[in-house]
Amino acid sequence: MWPVLIQEAILDILEVTSYQCRVERTSQRAPFYSLTVNGESESERMKIDGQNVEISNRDKVFFPDTHLTKGDVIDYYVKIAGSMIPHIKHHGISMQRFPDGLKGSGFYNKDAPDYFPDWIKTVQFAKEGGGSFNAPVVDKKSSLVYLADQAVLTFHPYWGRIDDLKHPERMIFDLDPPKDTEDFQNVRDCAQEIQDILERLDLRGWIQTTGSMGFHIHVPIIREFGFDKVREFAHDIGLLVVKANKDRYTLEEREEKRKGRVFIDFLRNSYGATSVAPYAVRAR
Repeated sequence: MWPVLIQEAILDILEVTSYQCRVERTSQRAPFYSLTVNGESESERMKIDGQNVEISNRDKVFFPDTHLTKGDVIDYYVKIAGSMIPHIKHHGISMQRFPDGLKGSGFYNKDAPDYFPDWIKTVQFAKEGGGSFNAPVVDKKSSLVYLADQAVLTFHPYWGRIDDLKHPERMIFDLDPPKDTEDFQNVRDCAQEIQDILERLDLRGWIQTTGSMGFHIHVPIIREFGFDKVREFAHDIGLLVVKANKDRYTLEEREEKRKGRVFIDFLRNSYGATSVAPYAVRAR
């Protein structure tokens, strides 16, 4: 089994299997639930950050194969908030929502709906071709739990900070292995080779497992460059790796042209691009 490092704080609610992370039922619930009844449906209220966060349909099954419920997902985010929020609190979020769990259709929601409470902070992004949308910002536990109750299963941050959306604080490499592969050695080797180049440039990357099949490498940078320059730099680093190992790695975007090679995706370094948040639940 491909080893995945998980912080001790969540060992009891995460299971690593088949190269994926999924939520495991926890035997303990948050101590600040209170039960209320609205009409014929039961709901619960959680007092978090001074806000009353209503929780509905806790028993709805979100993961049919393991019988994990919406309540299990919410409990997970309650517990992991202290570790997760520092990574995303300065960024807008693209919401991947599954109102009926994995048995239904999921969709991405960029714009915070009008019914979101006023205490959910938002940041405005300009759309290509005109217009804008307001992405929610998850800067506190109450916001994280509220969005989880809105069936946001997976959180995808935009990597421009909310105080300056056009000058990223990091460069990202998304290492995508061949589909249905059982051998992840090439992915690990690719990550190490990128790291070797970064060290020669006096840069340092940190690695993130994605809950799916690949790795993300996050490289902190000075916020003096726009996305175009950062993306060009990431491409050049990827090109160095590919030229030395053309049979193992590729920059080819089209999957049919990768021919079993690891794809070094540098395109995450674009205005409006996202990647999965650390510790996020995945729809698998």
